[in-house]
Amino acid sequence: KRARYPSFVAASPRGLVPAMDADGELVWDSLQLVEYIDERFPGPPLLPRGDALARAKVRIWIAHCDNHIQKPYYTMLMEQEPRRREQAKATMFEGIRALAAAMSTEGAFFLGTQFSAFEIALAPFWQRYLWVGQHYRDLAFPADEDAFRRIHKWWTAVEQHPAVAATLVCRD
Repeated sequence: KRARYPSFVAASPRGLVPAMDADGELVWDSLQLVEYIDERFPGPPLLPRGDALARAKVRIWIAHCDNHIQKPYYTMLMEQEPRRREQAKATMFEGIRALAAAMSTEGAFFLGTQFSAFEIALAPFWQRYLWVGQHYRDLAFPADEDAFRRIHKWWTAVEQHPAVAATLVCRD
């Protein structure tokens, strides 16, 4: 990468996307870029301003998704032994149930009516869970559980939000 894309690698010390050169200062990694853009440019806040607890909650639950949903999902996807694959799926589902219990009941998004950095962090992975998980592992979420109905409500709102809809991959 360094030889082929020297200016990009200069902006991204690990050679991964996303990364940017912000007036000579380097910013990389997805969530750090989201926070930088949120603070640097005008627009609706992606992390609640003036509410340290809500900002912390967004960060805590993004980390929860990484550790308790995304990691078991990839284990389930890659695992060849059926029993371990089912255990990873069960762990993922417990992570989803905990997430649903932490979501606001005042609106469709994680924080209720406010689209936030949480949605930006989880949306691309959620689409993979649905499409790739279903295709390769027959992954289906229980439609008869309140937790999964809450997550479905969240996803329906997220995939229709203009910032997400413009970036989602089309199945076709």
